[in-house]
Amino acid sequence: MTTGGGTGLVRRPDASNRATLLELLFDVVFVAALALISMTIAQRDSWGALGQSLLMLMAIWWIWSVTSVTTDFYDPEQRPIQAVLMVTMLGAVGAAAALPRAAGGHALVFAVAYVAPHLVRGAILVSTLHRHRHNAQERAARFMFWFVVSGIFWIVGALPPGQPHWPLWVAAAAIDYVSAGARYPTPWLGRVPIDQYERATEHLGERYQQFVILALGDIILVPTLKIGTSDFAAPRPRS
Repeated sequence: MTTGGGTGLVRRPDASNRATLLELLFDVVFVAALALISMTIAQRDSWGALGQSLLMLMAIWWIWSVTSVTTDFYDPEQRPIQAVLMVTMLGAVGAAAALPRAAGGHALVFAVAYVAPHLVRGAILVSTLHRHRHNAQERAARFMFWFVVSGIFWIVGALPPGQPHWPLWVAAAAIDYVSAGARYPTPWLGRVPIDQYERATEHLGERYQQFVILALGDIILVPTLKIGTSDFAAPRPRS
C-alpha cells in the first residue's frame, strides 16, 4: 500500500494491468448486488414495476462502471483510491439492501447509498489532487460536478420518504449517462480530454472480463444450491 501524492495517484502508462485484491472484492460485492436485483426483477408482476427495477439496475451498474473507470485512470494501490473503493462497496451494499423496498419506504436509503459514493469519490480525488496541484484535478472536478447535479434529482426524488418520484429518478439516471457520453462538459472546465479515456484500456478490459466470470459463477451457483436443497425422490405412483 502506497501513499503517493497527486502525481503518483494517476496510473503510470507502464503500470501493471492486473486487478488488485481489493478490486476483486469490489467486483464480488457488485455480483452479489446484481444477484439480488435479478431476484427482485423476477418477483415483479407488472411492466411498470419491471421498469422501476431496471432503472435501479442502471444505477447499481453505473456505480461499478464509473468506479472501474476511476481505477483505470488512477492507481488502485494508492490509499485515496483504496478509500474510494471501500466507500463505494459500502454504498453498493446499502443500495442493494434497500433495493427490494426502494419503491416504498426505502427510497431515500437507496438514493443516499447511490449518491454518497460518487460524491465521496469526487471529494477525495479533488482534495488530494488539489494539494499536489495536479492537472488531473480538473477531470475529477468534472465528474463531481455532474454527480452533484444528478444527485439533487436522486435525493429530491426520494423526498418525502416513501414512494419515490419516478420521473425525477429517470431524469437523474439520464443525467448520469448522457453527461458521461458527452465527456462531462463542465462550466469553465470544458470536457474530459478524449486521450484520458485511452489510458490503460487493457486494465479496464480485464476488469470487465473478471466481472463477467464472477457473474457467470453466480449464475451457476444459485441454481446448484437450489437443486441441492430440493427433493430428488421420484414421485410414487398412487395405488
